[in-house]
Amino acid sequence: MRRRYHIHLSGILFTGVTVLLGIGAINSQNNLLFLVFGVCIGAVLVSGILSGSMMMGLRISRLAVADGIVGVPLRISYSVRSKSRLLAAYAILIRERHPAPGDPITPPISTCIVKVGPGERVRCRALVTPVRRGRLMLSRVEASSSFPFGIIRKSVSIDQPAEVLVLPRVRPVRDAIFESLAARRLQHGLASSSKRGMGDDFWGLREYAPGDSARLIAWRAAARTGELVVRQHTDAPISRLRVILLFSPARNDQDHERIIEAGASIIAAGIDRDIACMLTIPQANLNTPAGLSPSHRHALLRGLAQLPTGTTLAQRTAPLHLEDDAAQIIVTDGYPPRDAPRARVITLEQLDQQVFAPAAEHAP
Repeated sequence: MRRRYHIHLSGILFTGVTVLLGIGAINSQNNLLFLVFGVCIGAVLVSGILSGSMMMGLRISRLAVADGIVGVPLRISYSVRSKSRLLAAYAILIRERHPAPGDPITPPISTCIVKVGPGERVRCRALVTPVRRGRLMLSRVEASSSFPFGIIRKSVSIDQPAEVLVLPRVRPVRDAIFESLAARRLQHGLASSSKRGMGDDFWGLREYAPGDSARLIAWRAAARTGELVVRQHTDAPISRLRVILLFSPARNDQDHERIIEAGASIIAAGIDRDIACMLTIPQANLNTPAGLSPSHRHALLRGLAQLPTGTTLAQRTAPLHLEDDAAQIIVTDGYPPRDAPRARVITLEQLDQQVFAPAAEHAP
């Protein structure tokens, strides 16, 4: 734990005025100036002693921080405890000190506490909105106060390194993109409404078997026959979806980030529609299995958050192998690949028209 005194601009100005008052009082031997000079000296001493004493007993810690999302306020909570039995601490400013300057993932992180009583524990939180994906490195937490006169600031800091992963932004996606994928699969003979599967249309009934979902039980038919039966459905147009991201060296980081954002949005929308999603990024040597659980969705978004910059990925070359029968979407900021005839290819210029839904379409 580190403790420091800081003299900022207001303290320097106040000290300068105090020195001038002392010089004037000595030269003029004016009792009123001596009185004002004494009050100023007392204010400096009280400010230093009081702020130092109340900060000496403070203990601050950062609580565990969940993953953030670009554009969504991130909550960072702190616990502040006073070990002093007599003095309360007032006007406490809590700030995060980042380990190194650079392109910030978030604006400066800070919050404040009005009062921490003797022996009291107070929790507070800071809300900050991440502006880009990646790893947010937190290094040191600092608590400071200039109470009571704002002349001298006393700070207490503690090293508490932590890493917070900021996931890419997830935007609403147009329904038409999944409808076009279903039509493309039917066109290539990869889905059929005349086969049994996990679709929405009714296929037939069969006897109940242990392990069948209770949601599939046909209660009316069971009431007529006296035996449990379950509904069967036609083959789903889309049961699995592979999202492929490709990066071009001719683009900049901003364009690459839009490709990642589109991939995250399509994956989130697909899993919300009960479609098992996979993520493939050949240039990052990333190829995930299919899944449709919330934890799988979060794992895919975490994988996208940990990618290096698009410029780094664009310098790499890797072959594209697509051998399964899953529906395929390729999102690229370069030329469409020629070795994926079944894939739906979406370029950077088509994102707003074909992928991202207008805000009014998904307004509550």
